[in-house]
Amino acid sequence: MRPRWVVPVLVGAALVLVALAARGNSPVVYGARLAPPVVPTRSAAPAEDDLLASDGVAGVVGGSVVVVLIVLFVLLSIASLGVVLFMVGPRRRRVRRGHDAVADTAEEAADSAPGAALMLTGARKALAELRERHSGPPSDAVIAAWLNLEDAAARSGAPKQEHETSTEFTGALLVRYEVDTAAAATLRGLYHRARFGPAARVSTQDAEDAAEALERVVVSLDRG
Repeated sequence: MRPRWVVPVLVGAALVLVALAARGNSPVVYGARLAPPVVPTRSAAPAEDDLLASDGVAGVVGGSVVVVLIVLFVLLSIASLGVVLFMVGPRRRRVRRGHDAVADTAEEAADSAPGAALMLTGARKALAELRERHSGPPSDAVIAAWLNLEDAAARSGAPKQEHETSTEFTGALLVRYEVDTAAAATLRGLYHRARFGPAARVSTQDAEDAAEALERVVVSLDRG
């Protein structure tokens, strides 16, 4: 055999041997070989059962986690809403109370405007009559001056409490219209002395004091 054919033959033989080895057969018999021990193999069914069981457990755990997360989200939402309402509620109540107070004040001011004007007219009338009175007991002049104020108070339209007397009602209106408190107290005190005491207890000076008090009442009402 020529040398040039040696290499192809050897290559061909090697390929045949490789093919036979791959098929599990060999042309060469090496004698009896010991058979390897047979190791029982685990069936695939238990593995599949374990896998399914683990998948079931994972599904249950995953579902439980989702439920817990949803519950936590709902609780946090409710808590957040409660905090917001707790913070906003008092503020809204304060704003509402402030608005109501402003509305009530405005309403009272609107209601008191006509009454204050009537009281001013009555005070001016009482002052004019007191100054023009040159005869008669001074007590009568003082009483007439106060009764002019009571008449103006009765026509003012302001609500009067059942327990209030005309004198108390007139005094309350003077306070409401922010009249000079000292002047109102002096005028009311002179009226009580003239009305319920002896006529001799009221002097001409008392009538002049009543006129001065009326002047301050007129100024207070006119300024308001």
